[in-house]
Amino acid sequence: MFLGLKPARYLELGLKDSDVGHIVGLLARNAASSVEAFRVCAEPAVETCQAVTLLGTFCMKSGELSKAWRLMSAAARTCIDLGYHRMPLGVRGSQNSRKKWHIFWYVYTYEKGLAFTVGRASSIPDYDVSTERPRYPDDMPGIPGRTYTAILELAMLQGEIQPQLFSAAASQLPLDTP
Repeated sequence: MFLGLKPARYLELGLKDSDVGHIVGLLARNAASSVEAFRVCAEPAVETCQAVTLLGTFCMKSGELSKAWRLMSAAARTCIDLGYHRMPLGVRGSQNSRKKWHIFWYVYTYEKGLAFTVGRASSIPDYDVSTERPRYPDDMPGIPGRTYTAILELAMLQGEIQPQLFSAAASQLPLDTP
């Protein structure tokens, strides 16, 4: 909420340093409690996906990568349960469809990156994704769009490399030694 907010701007919002510290601490405690109380069997819904994604992002930024991966994997499975990985071409016209499209690609990039980082299998098989990829600059103009496009391409590469490094089949291959 206050990420990147400079202390000089606190007064513009009617806050003191101590207020911001208290609010950030409260948010962190609430997020940590939510992670611990997360219901695995929640009905798939866009709100569930958003909540789990937010918790996963919080854990990732807090340095709890294994927990973040578990949450992002749950978000990925929710996206798949909801069919976000197979949205028809050109479906991004309505605000609701565009929201689902954004959620899917956000979850995709973070889940692939976290799976690669912690050495686990991704929950989103690339061969099963038919949802149209974001196009730069059409979908996201400017520097943020270019940055996101690069992050998405990295996630796709991680998805290709990950099975070659961490799969059961890869562990059976002989090591090449010169």
